[in-house]
Amino acid sequence: MDEKMLAKFRTAKSAEELAALARENGVQMSAEEAGALFTRLTSEIADEDMDMVSGGIKYSGSMQLPFKKTF
Repeated sequence: MDEKMLAKFRTAKSAEELAALARENGVQMSAEEAGALFTRLTSEIADEDMDMVSGGIKYSGSMQLPFKKTF
């Protein structure tokens, strides 16, 4: 599948709608495959969102630490 087709599939509101879009565009897939693809397409997290929840911080060099250096 190319990016153009995936962009169309991302507009689907349900696995059933995705399956219908696939049929309309000549793509054969089972209901199970449509469900799996729908789940994958709708559960992707944007890189920006992932950066915010990945457990790290972005250090800019001017951050003040909340503790004093004692050594």
